[in-house]
Amino acid sequence: MRTRNIPIIGHSRQLQSSDLEAYDLILAMDNDNLIDARALDPSGKLHHKVQLFCDYCTAHRQTEVPDPYYGGDQGFEHVLDLIEDGCANLLKKLSADQ
Repeated sequence: MRTRNIPIIGHSRQLQSSDLEAYDLILAMDNDNLIDARALDPSGKLHHKVQLFCDYCTAHRQTEVPDPYYGGDQGFEHVLDLIEDGCANLLKKLSADQ
């Protein structure tokens, strides 16, 4: 991330069922996480808020973000390519929706 001038900030935590009410969009990096996140809403009324990140990618055909640790340095570079692609298109969509 540093070689791409992306600041490393913030923290992570496990998703909670209250997050489905609190946030407009929750992005899962793979299908297992998508299923787990949607399972936090047994009624299914908030499932539309949980989407796959790669649904926003246009320059890549992958449907899931792979775990970079299994691909060495190239694995991390590939994941960063996916993240940059998806984020750019997510921002376009959000800007268009306003």
